[in-house]
Amino acid sequence: MEYPINESAWRRGWNDTRTQWTNWVFVIVNAVVSTALFLIGLFVLAWYWGVVLAVSPFLGVWAYEIVSALGKQRNEARKQVILLREEVTRKRSASVSEKKAKLKGKFFHDFDEEGYVRHQGHIIDFVNDDIAIVQYFEWVIGEPSQTKMVWLRDIVDGGWALYTSAEAMRDAYEGGHVKRRGR
Repeated sequence: MEYPINESAWRRGWNDTRTQWTNWVFVIVNAVVSTALFLIGLFVLAWYWGVVLAVSPFLGVWAYEIVSALGKQRNEARKQVILLREEVTRKRSASVSEKKAKLKGKFFHDFDEEGYVRHQGHIIDFVNDDIAIVQYFEWVIGEPSQTKMVWLRDIVDGGWALYTSAEAMRDAYEGGHVKRRGR
């Protein structure tokens, strides 16, 4: 069929399509090809989503393992820090208890800035890890005079001379083993 020259291409295309739809072979081939393309598209889409759905749990588990591994490492590090702190505290308490047990009941001389004996006394007990209760003695008669609380660091830093008995303390004073005034 010949078309006039003045007829538009659009109208000619419409006429061509309308003519082709009247051809049964074209209709059957078009239906088969369209259905095949639709089924292939569904298959590809189903395969794609199937792959995505099949792979996504593995990706989820992988991501969870990465994130939880960091959390597990953090928790393990925290446990290690807590255990180390407990161990240090336990050792410190043990060492403080040992030091307190060694100091409790000791007799002492403490000294002034020039190195002369200032007080004599007896360590009675400990209030806590840092404070000791001491009993001072009079110089003239040697009887207890006053009780005070003293920082443990003052005992250590002050260089107190410690003795196991009152006799050892008296012997050190009278024997000249410590520096005293009036000599």
